[in-house]
Amino acid sequence: MHADLIVPVLIRADGVDPSAKQGQRHITEPFARDLLISYAIDLETGMVPLTEAYLQRLGLTVGSLWALGRFNLTRRRPRVIAHWSEDLATVDVELEGGLASSLMLDPGRMARFSEQLGGPLIAAIPHRDRLLLASAERPRGVRRVRRTAEEAGPSGLSDEPLRYQGGGRWRRVETGGKKRKSRRRPAA
Repeated sequence: MHADLIVPVLIRADGVDPSAKQGQRHITEPFARDLLISYAIDLETGMVPLTEAYLQRLGLTVGSLWALGRFNLTRRRPRVIAHWSEDLATVDVELEGGLASSLMLDPGRMARFSEQLGGPLIAAIPHRDRLLLASAERPRGVRRVRRTAEEAGPSGLSDEPLRYQGGGRWRRVETGGKKRKSRRRPAA
């Protein structure tokens, strides 16, 4: 297996085994509250989580994964499929071959969607292969995003919407109750 198969995958923090032995732990980085960026080997038969030991065998560092993973994702999943709502308030995004949620890690693509939707982005990611985007300034789109996130429930990737902060940063949308902290993506 080679470094050209490594892609970023968004996962829930509760999906990582904290008791894994050193070398067998999955490579992860913070994304937004209880979501992590994980890295996986993208095989035709499925995703294999990238472990510390395998990363070492490849001679790579954790710091190199951000740029490498984004490059590989674009190369391995080049076709973005956008399904616009009739009123153009939302866009449901797919990647041919899956991993649409990983597009959130691409500031260039997020800037283009923000421009097309006419404002700052809000997103629902019910699972790793689906991404619903809307302008945070369009109430109808915001309602659709919130509803999609809520429908995903606790079994989904995220049951709360996220708001794009620019520069690859996302934060949970306030839904009342406790204030949530913003997390920055890893440095490029």
